[in-house]
Amino acid sequence: MTRDWESLTLDPWRDQVEVVTADALDPDSLGPALDGCDAGYFLIHAMKGSPKRFAAEDLTFLMGSGRAEGDRMILESFDNGYALLSSGPVAIRAETYRYMIVSLEAENDTGGATLFWRRSSSPADLVRRNIPVSDYFIIDLASLTEWSGEISELGFLVRGMGQGEVSIGPTILQ
Repeated sequence: MTRDWESLTLDPWRDQVEVVTADALDPDSLGPALDGCDAGYFLIHAMKGSPKRFAAEDLTFLMGSGRAEGDRMILESFDNGYALLSSGPVAIRAETYRYMIVSLEAENDTGGATLFWRRSSSPADLVRRNIPVSDYFIIDLASLTEWSGEISELGFLVRGMGQGEVSIGPTILQ
C-alpha cells in the first residue's frame, strides 16, 4: 500500500507484489485498498521521509557544459576531461535517506564517475564514492559511515573519454 504509486517506479520488487494506492491516515481509503487482502506487513514505522528527487534543473555545471533534456542532464563537453555538477546548497538529514538511486548512461566509454557530498559539520571535507556508469545503480548510503548529519551539497564528477554524450538523472534519495 502506498500513497504515491510513482514513488515505487524504481523499486526492483514492485512487479513481485500487488501494490494498491491508499493512505494509512485516511480511513476511507483503507477499505477498498484492503478488500481481498490475505496478509500484509506493517512498515509504516520505518518510513522516515518522502523520496527526494534531483532532476536536471537541480544540478549546476561547475566544469564542462550540457543541456537539460526532460529530467536528465546531458553532458556535452568536458573541461580538461572532466564535467562537474553540483546541487548547490541543500539541507538534507542523512538519516532520513537510506538509498540513492543514480542513473548514468554513456554513448561510449567514460573514465568513470564519482558521487560526492559535503556535510554541514565539515564543509571543507568532500566525501567521494566512485559509481559505475550504468542504467540504474543503487547505493546503500546507510552502510557508509560518512553519510551522516546534515548534507549540504551533492554532486557528480564525470571523467569524459572519447566522443559521445553522457547523461545523468534522475537521482533519487529514498
